[in-house]
This record gives sequence, C-alpha cells and structure tokens, in this order.
Amino acid sequence: MPKDLELIKISGGSHYISGGMSFGVYVKDGKAILFDTGIDKSAAKAIEAVLKANGIVPVAIINSHHHVDHIGGNPHFQSTYPGIQIIATKFESAFIENKGLETACFCGHSEPHSGLAGNRHIEGPESVVTNKLSEYKDQDIELLGENFKIVTLPGHTDGMIGVITPDNILYCGDAIFNGDTYAKHPLPLYTSVGKALKTFDKLAQLKLAGCVFYHSGYAEKISDICEMHKQRMLQTADVVCNFIDENPGITLDRLTQLVMQHFKLEDNHVKLALTRTSVGAFVTYLEQEKRLELTVKDGLSCITGMKLKLAAAQEAKARAEAAELSANAKRVQDALLKKGVALSVREMPSSTKTAEEAAATLECSIAQIVKSLVFKTSSGQPVLVLTSGANQVDLSLIKAQLSGQSVDRADAKFVKEVTGFTIGGIPPVGHTKPIPCIFIDDALMQQQLLWAAAGMPNAVFSLRPEQLKEITNGKVIKVAAVAGAPILTAFSGADKADPQAGASAKPRP
Repeated sequence: MPKDLELIKISGGSHYISGGMSFGVYVKDGKAILFDTGIDKSAAKAIEAVLKANGIVPVAIINSHHHVDHIGGNPHFQSTYPGIQIIATKFESAFIENKGLETACFCGHSEPHSGLAGNRHIEGPESVVTNKLSEYKDQDIELLGENFKIVTLPGHTDGMIGVITPDNILYCGDAIFNGDTYAKHPLPLYTSVGKALKTFDKLAQLKLAGCVFYHSGYAEKISDICEMHKQRMLQTADVVCNFIDENPGITLDRLTQLVMQHFKLEDNHVKLALTRTSVGAFVTYLEQEKRLELTVKDGLSCITGMKLKLAAAQEAKARAEAAELSANAKRVQDALLKKGVALSVREMPSSTKTAEEAAATLECSIAQIVKSLVFKTSSGQPVLVLTSGANQVDLSLIKAQLSGQSVDRADAKFVKEVTGFTIGGIPPVGHTKPIPCIFIDDALMQQQLLWAAAGMPNAVFSLRPEQLKEITNGKVIKVAAVAGAPILTAFSGADKADPQAGASAKPRP
C-alpha cells in the first residue's frame, strides 16, 4: 500500500483517497462513509491515517462486492470503530462473512488444493455485515441524513452494487475500469458476460456528475468508457468463439489454456482459476447466443461451435434492422454487411452533423470522430481522407502521397456524384463510385474506439481503428500539420467556417 495517499474532493461531500486504488469516501460533519476498504489491515490503516489527518471518523462502509481487495480492511475498521455499519447485498454478504467460500467456489466446492488454499489474493478475512440488502434491486438508503442511490451492477460478480452520492457521483466498484487497468489486465474476471453487457449499457445511460473507478481513476463522463468495455468484451467473445470453431469438441481446460496463451497471462494457480471462471462465463454467454453447443463425450465436457449457422442468423438480423433505417443509413448498413463486419448503424435523436455536435451527442472525445473528407486531384480523381475530428488536413502531406499531383477540396456537387451522399453524413464506405485512393489519419489509430458517419446527419456507427483500416483498405499516413488542432469541420465537412468544407465525418455507437 503506497504511503503517499491523499484525500481528494470531487464535489460536495464526495471524495476519494488516491493511491494504488481509489478508495471512495463521502464526508459530512466530520463523519465518513467508506466505499470498500482495501485488501488487508495495512490498507485499512493507510486509509484510516488519511481520515485522521483530516479530522474524519468513519461510521459506515458500503462494500460493492466480496472480492478481498475490496473487503480486506473491514475487520480493522469493525474492531477499531465499534458500531460502524457494514452494508452489502445478501449475495455478497455470504462471501464476506464466510472465509474460504470464494476459494471453494474456484475449486468446484471441493477442498482447495495448496495452490489456492489461504491465498491472500482470493481468500479474505471475515467481517460481519450489519446491514444486508435483502432485495437485489436499485434502491435508496439513508446515511448521515442524506439519500444514497444503490444501483445493481452484476457481471463481475452476481451481487455487485455501485453507489450514487447526493452529489451525483458514482462509486462503481469493479463494474468498469479505466484504460490503464485494462492494459495491465487484458482479461478481467467476469462471472456473467450477459449481465456485464447489460451493466455497461445501464451505466452508459446514467446521467452522472462523475464516476470513481476503484482500480484507480476518476472521470466526469463514462459513456465512452462503457462502450469501450462492451466492444472489448464482444471482441473477447469472438476470440473465445474462434478457438471453439477451430477446435470442434474442445474441452474447457484446453480452451482456458488457449485463452491464457492468447492474452499472455502468467502461469500460476490463481491466474488459472480466475481465467477458467471468465472463460466459463464466455462459454455460457456464447451458448445463450446459440453460437456453440455443449455435449459430454467419453467422460469429457466438449464444446462445439455453430459458426455457419450463426453467420446466417446474424446476417438475417442485421438485414432486418437495416430495413428499419432511413434509406441512406440502410445503404451504409448494407455496405458494412458486404464487408463482412458486424457493425451496426444507429440513428441518433439529435444532430451529429459537425464534429462538435457528434462528440456532444455521443459523449465522446472529438478526436474519436472520423471525418470523411473528399478532395479532388488536378486530373479529376477523388481522394478520400479519413481524419480525426480534432485535426485539420495539411494538403501538402496529401500532395506528397500523390507524386506531387495537386489536390484541392471538392465541391458539394462532386462529393454527391462520387459518394452518393450529401455533405454532413458522408460515410467511409458505401460510395456510389469506387474511391481507390483513401488515406487514414494516423491519429485515429491511437484511439480505442471511433465513430463514423452513416449517410445521414444523425446516423453513425462505431468501430475500432483496425476495423476502419480493414473496411476501407486505406493507407495510414500523417495528415495533420499540427496534431490536435481545434477545428469546426462538420462531421461530414459541412461547417461553413471550415476551409475544408468538402468533407464528412462522424463518431461512435
């Protein structure tokens, strides 16, 4: 536990203690509610030292879930501050109050072997939950004379909760992580993939003033982070499914091995147990999605994929959804289907015509918006430049890619003739005429998730940078003289204030 912990105020009574983790604290009149307590007594004492230095006494603890790094400090606070409340859901309370139950679950309820028995990373100390939330539902509770909203966030565990303070700050436990945590842990633990996906959608729809991630970090907006989690989870599901399709009749142990090798996970008993659990969750999800079937053969549980059947079903579903889209948006959806990618066009209730409008509507960074800008060479050939919403195109860099041939912005008539779309909604695919010369801004490749226009001034689809390169076969180059330069360019280049107004762009899902 780092020694340089600091109490940071967010708003009103909502704070967090920075360090290796972000320990949530709500303060009123010198009393505090803690949101989780660290992995052990030393973590609890470090938190306590920060509270004492600020004249604060803890009176309640809300545990988001039962994992040891969240409840390990409970016993210290319970013994040091008699009468302190510990609040958790009924499901999570069973683990918090019964040491060894988590380890037994990892061992199929048999006696744990030496590699897991007593391991401090999965087996925490017991503490008494004084207030059990008997019903697992969104609800209000009163503490310190204030109203706190409990929100159910299953997926990481079955009974996990988050807490929204009177300041509208969410402490989300392990429901979502920041990008740094994902980089360190490319395969987080999930016990239910289906529930986690619903949790991501639920969190993205919350209107919050901010969110504290337990595994370090704070953000004012989380909708894009939730979408990143969703895309990563679906991508991991595809990885697991591909292993199954390539190895008909594969066992869970063999599948776990392939996943560990794919993500380059460390070989140890704890990592194996956690990975097996997550892989099992993905198998269940894929079975629910009818992408595999489970059988028992020769005393082994065997997993077989249903790739061909699924592909036909997915295409039928996408075509059914496309039938409900506006004509231009449907053209883009059909073009994506022909490219063989599972990307869905969405029509938004508000405008995404300019980069700024798109970023505001989608609650994402302007740098994640893909502007589709159409230019024209001296010989009359179209050039499509897919650039970041935060950048302006330096025409000299494009000219250098064309063997010195001059290039200038295209007028609206030429853009419509070549692409079939009007400025303000030009997509990167689905054009009326083929555009063999396509360049992709290298700045886009640094983003985790992108949003592109889909034929209408309010239609978009999301995709990863590598998918943009795949569907356009574009060449990644430097297109901006000054990276990150602010612009007013329309999503599709329709803003009159932009000198490059012959273009188009849009953001995310």
